[in-house]
This record gives sequence, C-alpha cells and structure tokens, in this order.
Amino acid sequence: MLKSSYILLAFFFISSFIFRQINIPEIKNAVLPISSFKVPAVSELLKKSKIMIMYRTYSSSGRKPFDIISYQNDNRWHAYYLSDSSRFHDVFSYNFLDSVSVSQEFVSSIWETMISENIFVLPADREDEKECDYTIHDAIHYEVKILTPKEYKYLDYYAPDRYEQQCPGNISRQKILKLIAVFAKANFISRKV
Repeated sequence: MLKSSYILLAFFFISSFIFRQINIPEIKNAVLPISSFKVPAVSELLKKSKIMIMYRTYSSSGRKPFDIISYQNDNRWHAYYLSDSSRFHDVFSYNFLDSVSVSQEFVSSIWETMISENIFVLPADREDEKECDYTIHDAIHYEVKILTPKEYKYLDYYAPDRYEQQCPGNISRQKILKLIAVFAKANFISRKV
C-alpha cells in the first residue's frame, strides 16, 4: 500500500512537470505577420502549435537543416528535423519533416534559456558587424525563427563567437551564444525516429 502511494505521488509530480502550461512572452523588435511566412512542411505543424522555435546554421558551403521544437496544443514539447534533398535550397523548398526523439526535460532547457535570456526581444538585424571594427570572412551564421499562430520573428547572427572574442561585451550576442550552446547539445539529426 505504501509503495503504491509513492508511485502515485511520483507520477503526479512528474506529470505536472512535463504537462505544465508555458507562458509565451510578447515577441518584440521586427515581428512580422505569420501570413508572410510560407513554409509548406511547417504550416500544418504550426496549426497545432502554440509556439515553434526553428534553429539552424549555415555558411557559404551550404545550409544545414532546421531543428524545430514545437509546444503544441497537447501542452507538450515536440521535436522535429526539417530537411531538404538539396543543401542549397532555401527554406521555402524544405519538405521533409521528421520527428525526433528528444526528452521533455532537454527541450524545456531550450525554452528556459530563451526565457532567461529574453531572446524574444533581441534585435533581428546583425548589429555585431557594425559596432566592431573587425572583418570576418566565411564564417557560420546562426539562424533562429520564433513562430506563433499570429506572428514570427527572424534572428540571424553572423559569427557571434568570433565577434565576441574580438569585441566583447555585446549583450544581444552573449544571449544568442547561450541559446546556440543549448541547441548544439541536441544534435537532432542523429535522433530521427
């Protein structure tokens, strides 16, 4: 009897953590209407999502597929990998959306980093290059898209790690570097279901 009480208590504790509602903060700075964002493979997913975060890197040698986390109407996080048959196509031609096996706790850590670093209000443009008297060639871009059923925000940071080494102190760059570090741990491509 006592053992079953502990199991029941543990179930309620764990399920309340996993199935808890999230609060979606207001998105600011260069927010666009969702009607201007047309990605066929993502449009159906967005209909059942409260918020989606898309992340990828790219350089002159090609674009990597998007890692996607989606907080859906079932009050759970889901993870996906958005790919294309060609590494040079833009996002509008991406058409392969695969489920990914990632723990709720891990995806929650991405969300918690976005909240704690207030990613939702970062400037959309790349001010890093303008304020630093240093030129970087052929480096990596880090792209983040935040989508809700009504709007989306696009962030693109070019070589934030290298700019931070040369011209330290940019708060927006430091925040995006923390988010990049969390996404880098995911390795979504290796977790396809």
